[in-house]
Amino acid sequence: MGDNDIAHANVAVISENLPNEFSIVFKTEGDVKQVDQNSALGFRMDFHTSDGYTKSVYFQNGIYNENRTADWAPWGDGDAPDMVVQFEGDIANIDLSDYVPNNFNGRVQLSFHMQNTGAGTRAKLTLNKISK
Repeated sequence: MGDNDIAHANVAVISENLPNEFSIVFKTEGDVKQVDQNSALGFRMDFHTSDGYTKSVYFQNGIYNENRTADWAPWGDGDAPDMVVQFEGDIANIDLSDYVPNNFNGRVQLSFHMQNTGAGTRAKLTLNKISK
């Protein structure tokens, strides 16, 4: 967020054939906090089907307000997430079978989203395959 309490960072990649089970590790620096109703820190998955991006899930660990008024990124399905999943701590363990829509074709848009989390804050996300 640099020197700003109010700022927005959003980046996405397209992935195909993710492992069915993986974790997302959040590492943050600074005093990450909810500055206003649009504050958010999370990871979003937009699932692709033959009809385009039809479902999105937003994973967050406490800095999110369902009454936010800020726009979401114009990619993926472009709207507010269909489902918001809160996890505790710094690690989200994800089983894709819990979230994929019918006719899912293996393509997922992965987005990192950080907005209005306070000056001097930053975050790093790491995706790890869960080995069994």
